[in-house]
Amino acid sequence: MNDSLNLISKKLEENKKTISQNVLDEHFELAPAFKNSYTQRHIDLYLQDCDFKISYLAQAVRLSQPSLFVEYMRWAKIFFTSLNIVNDEFYRFFDLLRKNMGGLLTESEFEVTAKIFDLGVSTFRESVITEFSYIDNQNPLKDQADEYLGFLLNGDRRSAMNTVMSLYHSGTPIKDIYLNLFQPIMLETGLLWQTGKITVAHEHFVTAATQLIMSQLYPFLFNFNNSTNKNIVVSCVANELHEIGARMVADFFEMEGWDSYYYGANTPVDSVLRALENHNAQVLAISATMTYHLKDVENFISKVKHTPDFENVKIIVGGYPFKIAKNLWKDIGADGFAEDAAGAISLANGFILN
Repeated sequence: MNDSLNLISKKLEENKKTISQNVLDEHFELAPAFKNSYTQRHIDLYLQDCDFKISYLAQAVRLSQPSLFVEYMRWAKIFFTSLNIVNDEFYRFFDLLRKNMGGLLTESEFEVTAKIFDLGVSTFRESVITEFSYIDNQNPLKDQADEYLGFLLNGDRRSAMNTVMSLYHSGTPIKDIYLNLFQPIMLETGLLWQTGKITVAHEHFVTAATQLIMSQLYPFLFNFNNSTNKNIVVSCVANELHEIGARMVADFFEMEGWDSYYYGANTPVDSVLRALENHNAQVLAISATMTYHLKDVENFISKVKHTPDFENVKIIVGGYPFKIAKNLWKDIGADGFAEDAAGAISLANGFILN
């Protein structure tokens, strides 16, 4: 990694709380009416949002991957538009944030940072909100997916489970249920929250219920008759709480005859290292959804690569940041990137054969 970019990222991360507070104070001073409309909860959310923007920007700068910040700003445009708060004060916030970062960084550092920041703000300004759904008409299980999500949004976990089990018992392969029902449902749930159509409570209920329902399929997915004597450890990076994608990957490997050892959300690195040793794993799959966890992924990979016992372990990464930033997986030291579970299996099999 470029030392100067690392330094910029470090400065931004270490000073983000101070920057955020300064931005808020200046914003209130410039716009008293804006200040008078704010409760303490509004203030907390303002500061949190500013912190997030700085963290995403810091990672985009450090890795020289502008798309990491640009795509976050595209997401933010959808989210804040749903709250009906994208107005002149919002753009004043961007100006104040830019100014305060300029006060922290040297001229050359700010030039690099501002280039990415301005690209993100431009994307925010220009992004047009369009309606779409992850449960599209090409999905062979569209009707069942719509039904399943409807049940869960109404708190009816039992009926949602019946939908899935009926599919299985009528002959629908488990892989198809995962790819055409669980996967689009989780994406659609995130979109519904992003656009303000459901609450965080809804999102958490759908996630928890889906994890439970997936577990009901476990007795049927183990491929005991096609054991390959190949082992994989699957884990989320430390502090990462989005785990269903990683769990689906682990289940797919089981269906392919691998022995998969799934370690879910927020698993300490040392625990995963012990698992690699205990299970004699040839492959490690790491999942990260949030861009600001990329430094943790990089440190995780470095620790594995610098442990002599694991020099032959191949590392696959997956998750949202790797989908939007070309060759990011190479930049952080992984051996490959998989778009989905099927891609992970193809990569892993290739590693073993070679």
